[in-house]
Amino acid sequence: MGDLPGLNNLVANTAYLRAQHVHPDELRKQRLSLMLPKRKMSSALQAAAGRKYESLCERQLIGRKLFQQFLGAFNPQYRVTTEFLEELSDWSFAEDEAREKAKQSILAKFCQPESRSFLSYLTGEAAERCKSLSDNNFDMLGQIREATRDFLRGKPFSEYLNNVFYRFLQWKEYEKQEISDRYFYEFRTLGKGGFGEAGTPGYMAPEILRQEYSCTSVDWWALGCSIDEMVAARLPFKDFREKVQIEEVTRRTLEDDCKFEHKHFDAPTQDIIRRFLEKKPVYRLGCRSGDDPRNHAFFKSINFRRLEAGLWRPAWVPKSNVVYANDTDRFRDTSEVENVKFEAKDEKFYKQFSTGAVSIRWQKEMVDSGVFDELNRPNLNGRGCETAWESRTCIVL
Repeated sequence: MGDLPGLNNLVANTAYLRAQHVHPDELRKQRLSLMLPKRKMSSALQAAAGRKYESLCERQLIGRKLFQQFLGAFNPQYRVTTEFLEELSDWSFAEDEAREKAKQSILAKFCQPESRSFLSYLTGEAAERCKSLSDNNFDMLGQIREATRDFLRGKPFSEYLNNVFYRFLQWKEYEKQEISDRYFYEFRTLGKGGFGEAGTPGYMAPEILRQEYSCTSVDWWALGCSIDEMVAARLPFKDFREKVQIEEVTRRTLEDDCKFEHKHFDAPTQDIIRRFLEKKPVYRLGCRSGDDPRNHAFFKSINFRRLEAGLWRPAWVPKSNVVYANDTDRFRDTSEVENVKFEAKDEKFYKQFSTGAVSIRWQKEMVDSGVFDELNRPNLNGRGCETAWESRTCIVL
């Protein structure tokens, strides 16, 4: 008896949904098999990781959390720097009354010499600015922040590198694991670290279709297509479920102008789509020097600082108990075009970009999913594993 149609898809979806409702204690038990690599395995990464404070302790989320944990445990003076920067960040994202309350807390807690959390590590002009900070000159807070960062770049950073930096290198060992064809299948199906829309018919920019040199300009074009699709439920040059040859979509992309026939295409929406869909990259929004699409009227209602900090509530949130895929089996071997066969040259090209995760996004996923907290416990760090971490998608979610 042959496999029932869709049985594999049903099993995969059921396993995925069950994984979303696993009890936290059970999830921790399952994660015990995940161990950071032994310290000796990470030595080769030290040179590649670099020794710049901004990269290791600010831009990379896992590096930042490890550095903050080190500061909090090393000595009280270092701990104050972490508290100050955290409250400063909270103030910068706060609004209205919450922002005023955060400001007064900073003034009372960090700028009064009699306070236990006074910024005693500051010296010279920075120390005097801190003591004199008030409602009237609160704009000088940025200078105090920079003085704090200068302090952290010195002795604290040096001590961090000589103490627990190896933990960061262990995480980099995991991060650098190669993305095999199995990883590509799992990540694309579950929406974890996909490879974008730039290579999908209907989203490809003219310079790609002409086989010309391209860079980030193709991403701005794809964003214009995505905005058009979100408004009208169709692509600019291809109708929803329209049966059309790829050659015709290519011709439309290279020659036709986009049409705005849907009632929700207001003036700002039409304008930003037109600017993103300029045929020549030199005229395209986002491609010119000093050009910031976030300043366009289309985005006037969005506070990008709060958005990037994860504090902006989206207009629509996908339901956690729904799998947004009709047939996950189709993702394994095909894309939008059926019966695509990979040749030797395709495999060679594939290996050129199958080199690991995108650092910032991967680290954020490890933190958000709780994997970082589980694996970073002291009683686990001394126990390594000789092999690379194998894919356990339903576990790490």
